[in-house]
Amino acid sequence: MYGQQYANFENQDDFNFQLDTANPNNIWQIGEPQKTVFNSARSIPNALVTDTINPYADTNLSECQFTVDASVWSFYPYQILMWDQRIDAEENKDGGWIEVSYDTGQTWANMFTDTTWMLRVNSDSKIDTLANGEVGFTGHDSVWSSFFICWSTGNGLPPTPLDGRILIRLLFYSDSISTNQDGWLIDNLESFPSFIDFIPENTKQPTFELSVFPNPVQNDLTIEFEMEKTGSLRIEILDLQGRLLKEVVNRNEGKGWKSISTSLNDLNSDSKVFVVRCIIDENYRNQELIIRK
Repeated sequence: MYGQQYANFENQDDFNFQLDTANPNNIWQIGEPQKTVFNSARSIPNALVTDTINPYADTNLSECQFTVDASVWSFYPYQILMWDQRIDAEENKDGGWIEVSYDTGQTWANMFTDTTWMLRVNSDSKIDTLANGEVGFTGHDSVWSSFFICWSTGNGLPPTPLDGRILIRLLFYSDSISTNQDGWLIDNLESFPSFIDFIPENTKQPTFELSVFPNPVQNDLTIEFEMEKTGSLRIEILDLQGRLLKEVVNRNEGKGWKSISTSLNDLNSDSKVFVVRCIIDENYRNQELIIRK
């Protein structure tokens, strides 16, 4: 698919990663994590990490940069970026944030606080204010967590990124107190355009609520909703390109509260983010679904 990018830090990097080699104190590295908490990549052996061997240093500010291809954005309403990560930093003091530029690096904005594009950001890691005033990831992830960004051209401004590129830079900050922690670990980046609407509540069709759990999920999913009257019901699981992966039900259903369970073992996809779509008569809801593998 044109516009699709992937990086596993072994043999594929479609993002043109650039570490800040001009900064002698830069701790971002690509390699095999060999630390106390970060002792393995998500896909072995390599990952992007704040030093592959040592805990992050105190009084540090490090960055790296990569490019998201948005050249086909005019044909798709959404652009997706996601990866796996772990955070191990002094809570509410040290941590990392993500800055984005739509004008080839002339201006940058923290995507956690930027209101221009109204980004949809979803993460299992804790997001809070750091000691330097930036909003970013902080605290400790005991397991791998998911990070997900969705841009929508429907937000109108600013215009399509210059040269069809979105520049992303990852910044990690630490204060003057050393805590002997491991920092930020990232692996398995993916980016692609999409036709799927990731807003979980469809404000144009406010006739029923949809709940999917657990989310993130491993194998067995429960879908709950209420039918206000007897009608047609169809529940689908789609990938981010809008392709139908599984039809859970397609039948007439009576009035009342419904709870439907389904296995996800038969999904023929390597992705980790999907969409559950519930259609009752002509009304529908979309709900993002993250799968832990």
